[in-house]
Amino acid sequence: MTFRRAVCAFGVVLATTVAAGARQAPSEPVDATLTVRLAAGRSAYAVGELIPLELEFRGQADADYYFSTGAYQRGWKGTEQYEITPAGGFDDPLADYVASPGGVVGSSLSGLHPLDGTPFLLRVHLNEWVRFTGPGDYRLVVSSRRLERYSGRPATALLSNPIALHIDPATPGWAAAEAARAIHAIEDGQPDPLRRGITILRHLGTRDAALALVRLYGAGGTDSRFETFAGLVASPYRKDVMEAMESRVDAGDPVPAGFVGDLSLVRSLLDRPVAATDPKLWFDTLKANECDYTKRWSRAITRRKPAPEALAALLAALAESSDTDCEAPVADALAGHPAVARAAFLTLPAVTQEALLQNRWRTLDRGWTQPAIETLLEKWYGDSRFPGAGDWALRRLVGIDRPKGRSLLLEEIRTGAHGFAPDTLTSLVDEPLPNLDVALLWRFQSARSEDGRVATMWLVARYGSPGLDWFVKGEIGRGSTCALEAAALVYLLEHDPEAAIRRMQPEFDRSRRGMCRVPPWQEIAPRYWDERVEDAAVADLRARDIDLVSFAAQSLQAYASERAKEPLLDRLAQWEAEWHGREKELDSLASTVDSPARIENALVNALFVNGRITLTTGDVDRIRSLCVTSACRTNVDGLTRARHSP
Repeated sequence: MTFRRAVCAFGVVLATTVAAGARQAPSEPVDATLTVRLAAGRSAYAVGELIPLELEFRGQADADYYFSTGAYQRGWKGTEQYEITPAGGFDDPLADYVASPGGVVGSSLSGLHPLDGTPFLLRVHLNEWVRFTGPGDYRLVVSSRRLERYSGRPATALLSNPIALHIDPATPGWAAAEAARAIHAIEDGQPDPLRRGITILRHLGTRDAALALVRLYGAGGTDSRFETFAGLVASPYRKDVMEAMESRVDAGDPVPAGFVGDLSLVRSLLDRPVAATDPKLWFDTLKANECDYTKRWSRAITRRKPAPEALAALLAALAESSDTDCEAPVADALAGHPAVARAAFLTLPAVTQEALLQNRWRTLDRGWTQPAIETLLEKWYGDSRFPGAGDWALRRLVGIDRPKGRSLLLEEIRTGAHGFAPDTLTSLVDEPLPNLDVALLWRFQSARSEDGRVATMWLVARYGSPGLDWFVKGEIGRGSTCALEAAALVYLLEHDPEAAIRRMQPEFDRSRRGMCRVPPWQEIAPRYWDERVEDAAVADLRARDIDLVSFAAQSLQAYASERAKEPLLDRLAQWEAEWHGREKELDSLASTVDSPARIENALVNALFVNGRITLTTGDVDRIRSLCVTSACRTNVDGLTRARHSP
């Protein structure tokens, strides 16, 4: 490893040049740098003041290397480490929470940035990891593991330039002014200033700032949820935070979803010497605290006739709760005020209604719920591609009032007026329905979008008679989308299986414009599977098309019998013979959508993950020996351990 120095406006950049892996030619070095800047352009800050940093990642390397771009807050990856010297005068504001069982917070979806000489910039606050508690002069160096490789081989950690920081004491006047400025921004409600205001309060470290976070809990919605949570948990005035939050619960305030859970966590952290030594004790304590506060809050809300806002808050908290043992007080509070509960349920966002109907139905299933879901269904219009609150309302109505639910189901099958998902409409009744062929043809011809035609074709697959054979064959004969062909093939598998199987063979000509390029295995397999379909999937393994082989193998992984074992092994042997000694070539293609290694991965997963396929020790050794890539061997080792774990 060699180091090169280059001077920049904010300090010295250590540019790390790392020799690539053993298989890489010496003429292909990796040149990657991490530069840290003080984004505010100054080095002096008060205790509790935000310290914004800009991290610039830049490099040149071959296509195997990339920077991971996820803006992890305190995520499990531990992407960056912030080293402060000298020791003392600072701490980690979330240290005890992160060290507690289950204490992982913050993450984001990660993207990829190539090492092509262009910069990737990451903006963070140092306060996220470092809380200065005393004045002094400090030195910051950041190390990062964002340099990664598609091949899975090791990549070096990057080390930044050093940054000098001077920290001054925070005067009471300055801290009060900062808190007032932040509160004003939050109450004003504009999204960007609001988020910054919450961030300021979170890191300010004063009692007034912490109590303001309690009072303003929920401002900014889910976008600011982490900042508020972390500010409460990390506050040096945790006991005051707990007491202020308890006051809101005991007053029956309509606090936002998450409030009771966060209060339970704050209380559990105060009891940390007892709870955190034993993970089971920790989680039991957390659960007991949440149950206690849920009961207190429910009693406080119903001490007098509650407003819809209060019961809506109770319902939203119930949708987020992970503790089913403590739902009875909530159910009783709702059932005691049925009209208000009904009004409250109907004011909730659709995503919250869906969570309640899907996961908390046993708690909610009281007298007030049927009128609520009937009202929801009257006004519902969903997206037939995705089930939503209306779909779950229809499922529940069929369960509690079958005649009424069945009547609405039939109306929807005929008209599609409410946009229910096809899987909802095809799964709710087992008994015969009246002949629907004419209604289905009318609905298909009246559909204004391809999604509407696809939804209707799934209903044809489930409820259409053999008399619609001509219609289905005509539609896919003209060339159709993969989604529409999937539904049509499921119909034909029921009524003309030979015609369906012919279209699922690898030699079937799919070159015509508008035709699905490969059989839509992902949609067919979950809905229709028998020996003929399994044989068709096995036949598709013979193909050279990467998508066709991969999708067929994935369907075999989920649904195949033991009969598929030898064909899968044979296809893996064919793969090894074709790519033997070409691992470097495969590594260069690893980041492409059409990487041939997808076949290797799909075949191995099908053999290991399918619980109906028995693998001997000899089979496992053979599969590993047929791996061409190191990623495949790593996968086999992990899958082998998983098979033998309890």
